[in-house]
Amino acid sequence: MMQRPFSKTVLLLFALLIPMLELACSRSGENSTTEDVKTQSPPQYTAALGGFQLLKGTPYLMAPVTNIESRSDRSSSGESYNSGVQNHNLVLLDTNSLVSHRLFDKNVYVITQTDQYTQKVNGKDVTRWLVHQVLKSDTDGNKRLDQNDLRTLGISLASGKKYVEVLTGITEIFGLTMVDPGKLIVIYGKNRAKIASIIDLDKRTTIATQPIVDLGIQVK
Repeated sequence: MMQRPFSKTVLLLFALLIPMLELACSRSGENSTTEDVKTQSPPQYTAALGGFQLLKGTPYLMAPVTNIESRSDRSSSGESYNSGVQNHNLVLLDTNSLVSHRLFDKNVYVITQTDQYTQKVNGKDVTRWLVHQVLKSDTDGNKRLDQNDLRTLGISLASGKKYVEVLTGITEIFGLTMVDPGKLIVIYGKNRAKIASIIDLDKRTTIATQPIVDLGIQVK
């Protein structure tokens, strides 16, 4: 029997091997793509722009960026991440120029409360400062930002600009009171102590701090 020339045999083997190699590469690519998808983190929440409100006596409108959907994946304990409605940012808009901006560059924090503080201008109350209570990190390790995390107290102008953090590591706030124009008394808990501080809103700094009187062993 006449043997095939060596070159033709090699070509025949290549012709048989090429489809097999293509199939193997295709499957390898599919596995790689599936793995990539698994390692990608889905968005933590779906947010929406809330309604704008006019800040008293100013040309500024303010609206929250609000979490409208809880995260679908869950922790090992079965609790949802970032469950509940939360404000992740504020948008301030100048009604004169229609220029707008966000309080924070990214929507990664939780703003639990924003209070307006006014000053008399020509006999009228004009919002001068905004005081923000912000959750910035998961300090209790439960994989979400909630009221159990330590909060930060920040101050901005009514425009939302010149934001400065003045108090950090707060466990609870018992009161915010402006007793003199531009002087805010904050009573809060920190490091298992209860403290009173005076904040200069114009300078956005703490000017005095004193511990609250000992309330006895029955009071946490």
